Amino acid sequence: MLNNEELLTTIQIAATIPGTSGAKQLNPSTILRWITDGAVALSGRRVKLEAVRVGGRWLTSKPALERFSAALSDSDRAQTGERTSPT
Repeated sequence: MLNNEELLTTIQIAATIPGTSGAKQLNPSTILRWITDGAVALSGRRVKLEAVRVGGRWLTSKPALERFSAALSDSDRAQTGERTSPT
């Protein structure tokens, strides 16, 4: 899906996300970790950030980051009314 999107480096993407504990921005290594290892969604499944490797660096896009965030929060379940946790 990255074919028609503006590609950005992990440093450029990290600069768009506020950091934790008072950091001005997210550390680029966090973006790299999301690409290579993924993160665990609310449903328990592992989600990876879409990216392409060009030469020695990873490139991704803002729309890919939005899809990654939506997948982590299981927003597709929220839209369909499905429960995200057993009751």
